[in-house]
Amino acid sequence: AQQGSNPNDSSEGEVELRGLISAIDSQTVTVGNFVCTSTAQTDFNGGSSLANYNVGNFVEISCKFEFINGVKVLALRSIKFEDS
Repeated sequence: AQQGSNPNDSSEGEVELRGLISAIDSQTVTVGNFVCTSTAQTDFNGGSSLANYNVGNFVEISCKFEFINGVKVLALRSIKFEDS
């Protein structure tokens, strides 16, 4: 399989990207075209939840396709502030 930023190209189904947060709520964060859902395993890198982040923050996120309650979602593995 080809490797790339498109999760359909990656055998692991992982996405890593840097960019501005365009939308965020208590459960999900949107960067670029990707909406990632926080889980109990999410590493907030010093923060405790997505409440530490806001629209317009420049961040690096890592997400991976997982099945949660039988639904395939892009689970947020980690999020951290990046210097733009």
